[in-house]
Amino acid sequence: MSVLKIIVNKKEVLIPYKFERKYGLVNYIINGKNGAVYYFRKYDEGDFHLAYGTMKEELAGAIIESIKEIHK
Repeated sequence: MSVLKIIVNKKEVLIPYKFERKYGLVNYIINGKNGAVYYFRKYDEGDFHLAYGTMKEELAGAIIESIKEIHK
């Protein structure tokens, strides 16, 4: 399992994730606390977005920026 590095509240946080590609979709799957699952998804010709799960917009934005950097 790979790890994303993001900055939240001036602290560096490491978030483990899984990557999968299916049917023209790119998914980054993050397991959260208490069994929560978050899918960050991108179609071949689009931008990443939070496709499944709910979290604070600031945190989701930081994760998306980190995913964009490693996905290049």
